[in-house]
Amino acid sequence: NPSYSSSSPTQFCGETASPPGYYCSTSTPLCYDQHKLPCPPGTSNPSYSSSSPSSCVPCPSGHYATNPASTICVICPQGHFCNNVTAAPLRCSSGKYSGEGEVECTDCAGGYYQTQEGQGGCVACPKGHSCADPAQVPQPCTPGTFSNSSSTACTPCPSGFLCTSTGTLTACNAGTYSLDSWAVCVTCAPGSSCAVVDSEPIACPSGTYSVGGQTSCTSCPSGTYANTTQSTSCTPCPAGYSCVDPKNSPQPCLDNYFSNSGQTSCTACPLAEYSTGPAAM
Repeated sequence: NPSYSSSSPTQFCGETASPPGYYCSTSTPLCYDQHKLPCPPGTSNPSYSSSSPSSCVPCPSGHYATNPASTICVICPQGHFCNNVTAAPLRCSSGKYSGEGEVECTDCAGGYYQTQEGQGGCVACPKGHSCADPAQVPQPCTPGTFSNSSSTACTPCPSGFLCTSTGTLTACNAGTYSLDSWAVCVTCAPGSSCAVVDSEPIACPSGTYSVGGQTSCTSCPSGTYANTTQSTSCTPCPAGYSCVDPKNSPQPCLDNYFSNSGQTSCTACPLAEYSTGPAAM
């Protein structure tokens, strides 16, 4: 080829287009290899025949290019953050998360946790547990407390409810009660009534009684009495006495009157018979 000269290379035998990731420092689209310069880390160039350093485009936020001569910037993967376009992604620490293309990790929201590094999301704190520290495993609620899901702390069990070991809140049954922060419902004591489940028992008044587990006290039946409060039973009225009012002590029969055990009132003696003081026929 008479036109060929090794001392004067042409574009057909020495000068070529710069490949993606490079540019020609000669400010021309074609140049010798020694004039093809790589784009620096943190930039990319997907095109051929670049003739200027400006062809190396800086990576956008949330992307990176750690090597020179990069043709693309890589999006930061989820569970990582990329706050330096020239450096490799860094993993999110426990208690944090990130989606794709993030420059920093986000703290888990209240009531959520993440114990592993490099995660793309957080987990809701389960029912019956607390998640005060989003980087730690959920902690079970202690007896007398409860929580719903996504809770940062356990709440004292309210009066009128029991709180199980799983943190479940259950209303007390009739005839039982509980006060604040109690883990269980307690049966209403004998001699008392529990009309509501969220208050202390009320002592039965005189003339009434209860055997326990009752929402109200029971009136003494006719011919019996309970002359003190908080009675667990009623006593039969003794012979020679009357028990008209069951909340009072038995009253002795008057002269010429009598009663048998368990009577409400005294009865007049028949003609030709008499009595003096408390007595029965």
